[in-house]
This record gives sequence, structure tokens and C-alpha cells, in this order.
Amino acid sequence: WLSRGEFGQNRVEFDRLDANNDNRVDRAEYLNPRPADSAVARFDVLDRNNNGWLSRGEFGQNRVEFDRLDANNDNRISRAEYLDQRPQDSAVTRFDVLDRNNDRVLVRSEWRNEPRSFDRLDLNGDGRVTRDEYLNPPPADDREARFDVLDRNRDGLIARGEWRNEPLAFARVDRDNNGVVSFREYWDHGQADDDYSWGDRFRRYDRNGDGVVTRSEWLGDADTFAVLDVSRNGVLERGEINNPSGLAARFRMLDSNRDGWISRAEWRDSPATFDFFDRDGDGRITREEHVGP
Repeated sequence: WLSRGEFGQNRVEFDRLDANNDNRVDRAEYLNPRPADSAVARFDVLDRNNNGWLSRGEFGQNRVEFDRLDANNDNRISRAEYLDQRPQDSAVTRFDVLDRNNDRVLVRSEWRNEPRSFDRLDLNGDGRVTRDEYLNPPPADDREARFDVLDRNRDGLIARGEWRNEPLAFARVDRDNNGVVSFREYWDHGQADDDYSWGDRFRRYDRNGDGVVTRSEWLGDADTFAVLDVSRNGVLERGEINNPSGLAARFRMLDSNRDGWISRAEWRDSPATFDFFDRDGDGRITREEHVGP
């Protein structure tokens, strides 16, 4: 048999010929070499310490490929895992690659280079995606495709700058008023259309849930706030917001050309408040949208 010293400096070739990994090449191994491009040969070449599995150091710098082959996430690749490679594009493989800490759940910080929306897969809204949620996504519809089109930087959120050619009003879909639209907010906007009422508007205004709307919480202009504040106590109560008489007068005043709706040119407050009242996103505020049913 040949030792490494007798064989010479070509370690890769020695490892390919050493079929049983006993650190020597006998006559039979030498005369019947394994194909250089076989998976078995490649594994044996990588397994430098001949312990039957590959560490990250032995495997090299391709972390994504290592994670794909490490099927049981034990941070090493066995011979069986190496020889029975999973398809690169399988959902299981993709999940395991994303799950960097091998805890069987994905958090937002692990969600990199993933084309699907985190919020869409996080079915219970707990801020993490389990393997079951990842492998069994909800059915896609036009909203999903539209969200992906709008989310140009693929960060899972739609900013105002990305909100282009979208018939819905940004302020209405951004239900928590944080300046971005999550997939969950976008996904739920259909139900929001059905449930949207004047009473729901009060809940949207009252962001801290203390039962009154302060001037800082109010999305409209100061004049409208003053009209609604019948008690003159500096806050709006539910009864004041639900009383449409003041808003009706305010609508008539803003509708300067008396065409039955308020255009952006007639609006005296910010674009954000215009979008808030413009429920159907058609670029004008009707009496029903401003005053309520």
C-alpha cells in the first residue's frame, strides 16, 4: 500500500483513490479508481479528517449550499446527506437555508432574499413563520401579486413613494397610521371596505384608545375639528364625531363650485387627510365620504 509520503503532494488525488478512507492506497484502490466527478469521491476529498461528515470548515465558504445539504440542521453534513441532495428550489430547502439558527422558525431578521411576503405566511400574526406556515402558504390572489408589484425594494412593506397607480387610498389602507402598508394591512383591505363605517373612523382617530380624539390625533384640518368640537373642550368625543351636521356645513363650504364633491384643489388640508376621506381613491371626496352615511 501507498502512504501519503510515498504518493506525493497531490492530496486531492490521494483522497480520491483512498476509497475506504483508511489513509492509505492499496493496489486494488490504485488500479480501480473512482470517477473523479462522483459524489462519493467529492465527499471523501472534502472529509479531510475521515470522520464521516463535513464541517463548515471542510466544506468551504458557500454557506447557502452547506445549509441546503445539512438536512437535519445539525451543523454538519453526513455522507448520506451529501449523496442524497435535496432539490435547490424545494420549499424545505429554502426554509432550512433561511433558518440560520436552526430553531425551526423564521423571524424577520432571517427573512433575506425571500420573494414571498413575511406577513402573508405569518398566519397567526405572532411575528414568526413556522415550517408549517412556510410550506403551506395561503392561496394567492390578485392582492398578493399587486402587493409584490408595489413593493419595489422587496422589504415586505409599501411606502408612500412606492404607492403608484394604486386605486386604493394609502391613508385608508395604512390602518395603524405608521406611514407604511404591511402585507396584512393590504390583504385585509377588502374586509375593511365592507366594515368601514363612521364609527370605525372614530376608532381610527382615537389611536391611544382613551375614548376621545385630540387635535394631534385628528387627521383633518383645524377648522373641521373646531366645527365638530361642540362642547369646546379641545377634544372630540364619539358623539361629536358621529354627529354629521357640522361636517355637512363644512362640506358645503369646501365644495366651492357646488358640483357635489371636493377636489384636491378645493381641499384645505394635507394630501394625507384627503386620502383618508377619499375612500374609493377616485381623487375626489363625496358628501357621503366626508359626512358619513
